[in-house]
Amino acid sequence: MTPEVSRSGGNKMTEKSGAILQLPVSCLAEYATRGGRSPESVLRPYKFRGAGEGIARILFRPPVVAIIRRYFKLNRDAKVFENALADWHVRADATAKKGQRSKLQSNISALTLFRLQYARREFEILPAHKISYQIGQIVFTASPDLWVRENGQEHLIKIGFGKRSRSYIDILLAVMRRAALAHRHRIRPRNAVYLSVLTGEELVSRFAYRDLALTLAAAASEIVKAWPKVTQLGAVSRIGSGAGPTDVAHYSENG
Repeated sequence: MTPEVSRSGGNKMTEKSGAILQLPVSCLAEYATRGGRSPESVLRPYKFRGAGEGIARILFRPPVVAIIRRYFKLNRDAKVFENALADWHVRADATAKKGQRSKLQSNISALTLFRLQYARREFEILPAHKISYQIGQIVFTASPDLWVRENGQEHLIKIGFGKRSRSYIDILLAVMRRAALAHRHRIRPRNAVYLSVLTGEELVSRFAYRDLALTLAAAASEIVKAWPKVTQLGAVSRIGSGAGPTDVAHYSENG
């Protein structure tokens, strides 16, 4: 079942749609590729976003992605990166809070790596549409980090700052493109892209959404069943633990 699409491009979680949850597509990808992890350990940060690992997911990516967007929007103005890095260095040196310093140092590492790998790309920043896709009773938000035009074609880009499995990336990209198509944005399969900051790789999904549909439907159904059982117990904060950039870089509201 696909969500009802509003004129503004968003999803209406109506009675007709039957949706009872709205989650980022990263939750679906993480759940479906969790291996031996318990459902509760995967879902807890998404349910309790104001505590522990949940708040870490919110704190890290948005500032870095915002700077990257601004850099390309201003025609690759090097001062955008330089000013952000200088500001974060000053704030990291000035704070006595270990958690705040760790967050800023992670921002610095992530932006430095992105600049090294991708600063020369000629991305034209396009308006960022909010897109999502409903699977079962869950609406999964799936907006890209960057919506760009390159070589005359639109691209949806997710930026990967940390280590993720290939299967996780496949799901992220397949659902993101499916969401774009559901919202009437014609995106070619090879133009839904994952940029790995750690390796410099540019990845596309190995599968079409239809190839993953049954697996994702089953995962979404399991999430709905497990959700009421997820408690905040055990949600230990990682802010201030000294975690490095590869530990916290993948946290995001949108995946």
